Amino acid sequence: LLKKISIYSRIEAGFFIFYFVVFPFLSDIEYALYEPVYTKYSMSLAEKITHRLVYGIASIPPYLVLYTLLINKLLIKKRYGAFIAAFPLFLLFLNIYKLYGEYWLISQLTFLPQSITRSAEEWFKASTPLHFSIAYVIRETLVLTALAYFIHFIKHEKKMNALRQAKLETDLNYLKAQIQPHFFFNTLNNIYSLAQQQSSQTAELVAQLSHLMRYVIYETNQPKVPLSKEAGFLKNYVAVESVRYN
Repeated sequence: LLKKISIYSRIEAGFFIFYFVVFPFLSDIEYALYEPVYTKYSMSLAEKITHRLVYGIASIPPYLVLYTLLINKLLIKKRYGAFIAAFPLFLLFLNIYKLYGEYWLISQLTFLPQSITRSAEEWFKASTPLHFSIAYVIRETLVLTALAYFIHFIKHEKKMNALRQAKLETDLNYLKAQIQPHFFFNTLNNIYSLAQQQSSQTAELVAQLSHLMRYVIYETNQPKVPLSKEAGFLKNYVAVESVRYN
């Protein structure tokens, strides 16, 4: 299953899990080390871990929407006006999601510790107009934008490398198309001259040319060839050319 998921999707999934779940939990550990008096709603360690897992996972969907629809579809494609126009709609969606998709939903999950459901219910009933921090939203947007540009850069580099490789192969094939007929006809002329002279080299030269052409037609299209065949090709080539250039 993992092989069917692209490397880019795996990078994105790993980043979201680390940034929204693991990183906040590590921050809690740091707070506990440097500020022993710090507690979050008087929770135990198990409750803190559960709290971070629940809220971390719950915070991923809206930012996944931001990353997929706004950043990748608009910002990366340089549709800046559309991105600016869509961002307030995302904030509205985020506010509604935080209220109902996060606080209300978590408050209804009775299998969670009571301290977590109680705090979620308190946040749901809070009279604040915004249920998120503007500063945090800007931070998450900048971080996700950096991730999107990083993935975009990797994809662009991969495409450029593929184009360079294709160009090299095209140039090589074009070069072969130019050299092979020229070499072939010159060698045929040499064989013709040797045949007229009834030279003993004629049969050997025909055999060497046959080996050369067989190698060029059947072997050079393979990604790899044994070094012995390459050495044999060079040996035959030198032998054929030595007829022309003593």
